Amino acid sequence: LVEQVKREEFRQAPPFPFDLGSLQSEAYRIFGYTPMRTSQVAQRLYLDALISYPRTSSQKLPPTIGYQTILRGLSRNSAYTKLTSALLAKQLLKPVEGKKVDPAHPAIYPTGNMPERTLSSAEKNIWDLVVRRFMAAFGDYAVWQTATVILNINGNLFELRGKKVLAEGWLRFYEPYAPLEDKPMPNVTEGQEISVKKVVLEDKFTSPPPRYNPSSLLKKMEKENIGTKATRAGIIQTLYERKYIRGDRIAVTELGFEVVDA
Repeated sequence: LVEQVKREEFRQAPPFPFDLGSLQSEAYRIFGYTPMRTSQVAQRLYLDALISYPRTSSQKLPPTIGYQTILRGLSRNSAYTKLTSALLAKQLLKPVEGKKVDPAHPAIYPTGNMPERTLSSAEKNIWDLVVRRFMAAFGDYAVWQTATVILNINGNLFELRGKKVLAEGWLRFYEPYAPLEDKPMPNVTEGQEISVKKVVLEDKFTSPPPRYNPSSLLKKMEKENIGTKATRAGIIQTLYERKYIRGDRIAVTELGFEVVDA
């Protein structure tokens, strides 16, 4: 028996513009690139005048960079034409921004220039990621609807959850990198009787904390203020090269333990 149906809407703000740490974390999540590789690729894109200086801790995009000029430049790429047109049609272009500030450099943004050489696959991926994150920062809120259904089965209460997108907002600009967790709920009403097809019982046990990966280790280093935005990726790379650690799910080697003991 469906005892209760509760539907709610919530708005999801656009993501902040990239600083170096968040670019490295996102590139690892999406492409599996190590922080060092992302840093090296971003540096090449900067030297080709495709993106701004990447070694920044800022999450702010000042108007002085010329939002409209950049978007008009990006519109020359057919993959971005419709998206940039939608943004340029807005009366006011105002990006969402985070709290982090870097007095020397703004957040990472595309310059609006087109590549003058053939980019490698990694360069294409990072450039596209920066472009779409920049556009997403100017997008509207995404609107989701969550649904919670309480089922009564022989006096036992079970909860069923789902959610779906009502308005894409910034998500359309950040595709395919936005994690869309669309779980539509069957259309049920309170008082309705539905048939139970299967019951699954599971034993679950608490798990130890997951091992660090290069991305989560980078975030931890930022939080603990270990290294700088320019050196953290290199520190992690050095640990691998000296064989103190190994694997994507980072495990400490015997040599690593010996160094710590020493």
